[in-house]
Amino acid sequence: GTQAWKHGGSVNAVALRADGQRGISGGADGSVLLWDLASGECLRTLSAAGPVIGGLAFFPDGKSVLVTHENGSLEIIDTSNGKSIRRIEAAKPELKHTAIFPDGKRIVVAASDYPLTLFNIADGKPLATTLGTRDRKRQIACLAMTPDGTRVLVGIGDEIEVFDVDSGKLLNSIHGFKSRVASIAVARDGKKCLAGSDDGSVRLLGIGEGDELRMIDTHPSRVGFVAFTHDEGRVFTGSDDSSFAVINLEDGEPIWKEQGSAVRGVAVTADGKCALTGRLQLGVMLWNLENAD
Repeated sequence: GTQAWKHGGSVNAVALRADGQRGISGGADGSVLLWDLASGECLRTLSAAGPVIGGLAFFPDGKSVLVTHENGSLEIIDTSNGKSIRRIEAAKPELKHTAIFPDGKRIVVAASDYPLTLFNIADGKPLATTLGTRDRKRQIACLAMTPDGTRVLVGIGDEIEVFDVDSGKLLNSIHGFKSRVASIAVARDGKKCLAGSDDGSVRLLGIGEGDELRMIDTHPSRVGFVAFTHDEGRVFTGSDDSSFAVINLEDGEPIWKEQGSAVRGVAVTADGKCALTGRLQLGVMLWNLENAD
C-alpha cells in the first residue's frame, strides 16, 4: 500500500528517525514538517518558511533534526516543540551536503567544492580539520559517512574520494565511472557502498580497493538517491526519470518499480518495510515494501 501526504509544494528532502516512527520533509519554500508514519498525521510544522531546503537529517537520539539551507546556513530544531536550538552559518553558498557523526556531536558539510568543513554542535564553531583541497574543475554532488564516523566518501566528478576524518587525509579514489557520481550510500559494515550516476547506473563497490561488486542498470537517467535495507538484501533508487525502484542486490534485478514525479529524496526504515520519498509534484509518499516482491 501507498500513502500520499500533502506537504504543500515540491519536496526537496526527507529523513526518517532511527526507530521508523517519525519522518520529516523539507520543501522548496523552506517549510519542514514532522510526520507520524503510523497514522500519516502531520504532527508539527518545524519551520513554516525560509530559505530553500537542501537536506534533512535526524540526530542519533531522534530528539532534534539538522536542516540544511541552500543559502549556506544550518539549523538544529527540537522536534518536540519546533524551537530552534542553534543556527550555524557555514558561509558556503549552495550548501547541500551534510552528514552527522554517530555521536551526534559533530557534522561535516560541503558545498560544490572542497574543502569540507567539520563543525562542533555544542558551540557551532568549525573544527581545525578540513577534508580535501580546492578543485575548481569538478563539483561535489554528494557525500556519505561510514557508520563508525571514521571516513567520509565524497562524490566529485566521475570519482568517489574517501577521506580519513581524524587526519583529513585522502585514503582512496574510486574510479571507473562513465559519468558524474550523483549519490552514495554506505553499508552497515562500512566496507561497501552504493553509487548512483548521471547515466542511470548504480554500482555496488568495495570502499577499500574500489572494486566493483555489482552493476545495476535500472534507470535511463540520473540516479540521485540510493539506500540500503537494514539486511542489505535490497536497495532503493530514485531517479530523475520520475521512478523509484526496489532492487534485489543478489542478482541486480528490479523487484518493483513505480513511476510518478521526479524523486527528490529517499529514506528507508531500518527494518526495510517502509520507504519515504519526496517528490517534485506528489509531495511525500510512504511506501509499504513488504509486498514489493
